[in-house]
Amino acid sequence: MKGKWVGTNSGYEQGKSSGASVTFLIDKASGQSFSGSMNYRYSDGRSGEERIQGSIGKRGDIVIADKDGLYVNGILEKGKLYLQYIEASAQESEASNLLLEKK
Repeated sequence: MKGKWVGTNSGYEQGKSSGASVTFLIDKASGQSFSGSMNYRYSDGRSGEERIQGSIGKRGDIVIADKDGLYVNGILEKGKLYLQYIEASAQESEASNLLLEKK
């Protein structure tokens, strides 16, 4: 998992269609757990960076947490990482699909 992963997400945020460019930089790994940072830029110009932590289960399923949401149902296949993102709070909600490629 260590390294740079680059791609896009698409889905819905606050009931509106949204999309973003996304970069994961995984800089630490121990056993089946890892951590790093995630940078994103939405099509409307919003951008940011968050710390992420994740783990790989016995069957290869991947989960990743950021400060306010979860990436679930992760599948790693031939240098590509497929994930779904879920965030739900009184202030924000989002559901999206991500496709990242290792660079």
